[in-house]
Amino acid sequence: MDPQSDGKVLEDGLVVEPPQSLTAEGALQQSRDESGAEPWRKAPAVRRIMADVIDRLLPCPWLGYLFPPWLAVVVAYELLSDGLPGGRSVGKRLMGLRAVIVTTGKPCNVARSLLRNAGWTATRLCFASLWLAPLALTYSLIEVLLVLFSPSGQRLGDWLAGTQVTVDS
Repeated sequence: MDPQSDGKVLEDGLVVEPPQSLTAEGALQQSRDESGAEPWRKAPAVRRIMADVIDRLLPCPWLGYLFPPWLAVVVAYELLSDGLPGGRSVGKRLMGLRAVIVTTGKPCNVARSLLRNAGWTATRLCFASLWLAPLALTYSLIEVLLVLFSPSGQRLGDWLAGTQVTVDS
């Protein structure tokens, strides 16, 4: 073992390193090894935000004030949008992004779209209630911070569904 590594040097000069699978780089390498796929390029946060704005406005959620059953259309779009062909919602398609399954690199499917978007959708519904809004705001802040600062740009919904938003190639 290399004494210059990140491991801990014991009194007798022995270097103890954490298993590679416990480090972020090791986990990425392990998933790369298991899938045989190359690492995915993290989608730029600005493009993800623009895609999200498009996807929020596209189903015209304000129509729910005039015609309340329309909210079912809005919720369905939010839950299923990343399961559209190619793992691209309309916003992602316009911004050149896609949601992929981390282990295979295949496009996100409907089941994974439901998993990855359930938290966001529930959060948006919670904003309609004053007493649930602080909880929704906290969850939203955590999701945004993860997109900005995690090495892969994965948010909680991505980890749950085993997906990642990448630049479309």
